[in-house]
Amino acid sequence: MELINAYDLYKLEQVDELLETGLQSLDALFGGGISPSTFLEIVGLSATGKSQFCMQLAVNMQKNEKKKDSVYVDTEGGFHTKRVCDIAKNLLKAVEPLESLKHIRVSRCRDLVELTSAIHRLELLVQQNPGIGLVIVDSVAMPLRGENDSALRSRLEISRILSKLAASYRLIVNFQMSHRPSTRLWLCPPDTNSRNSWIFLTKSPSAKNGSIPFKITEGGLVEIEHDIVM
Repeated sequence: MELINAYDLYKLEQVDELLETGLQSLDALFGGGISPSTFLEIVGLSATGKSQFCMQLAVNMQKNEKKKDSVYVDTEGGFHTKRVCDIAKNLLKAVEPLESLKHIRVSRCRDLVELTSAIHRLELLVQQNPGIGLVIVDSVAMPLRGENDSALRSRLEISRILSKLAASYRLIVNFQMSHRPSTRLWLCPPDTNSRNSWIFLTKSPSAKNGSIPFKITEGGLVEIEHDIVM
């Protein structure tokens, strides 16, 4: 068992760069943004903006000074370079949109074998590339269809590896359908009483729970003015 002095951990946290989400009120709930070592789960129905939000995080990662790079493990074909460029045009005003693609490494996995292989290679990739600060797995739903014992074991093993990766290398890991997230966001479509989509922060060791309305635009997820609902 590896131990770290709590004071040393505190000093690390003081120099950590937070990851802005692009939604100001959500960042406020997080105390300025998502902190390193966060194991984040994003859940929601199809077409609620989960992949859009993942790409938005990868773009916003590039605002940081130290760790600008992201790894995007794509199992459902949700990653699109044009969408990334559209989001970058909106969020990175001083950066040529195409330049933003240079900071995102993409692994396309078509089945469980390829996904497992990609997950097991992540630690070496992070060791060799200290500029990586964000790992996104979007998602395990396709390669792990079903709830049989084999699928459950695979999901638990992938969760274990990614959780350890987040803690050991002070990364932000975004993993859909995790069994052990430290933080959970729910993306919900409009209901009969509202035209707005909503993002709910429902679990966090340090942030307040709350909900923020948003809409999906060409430039990514955009917050709609409101009072934060706690």
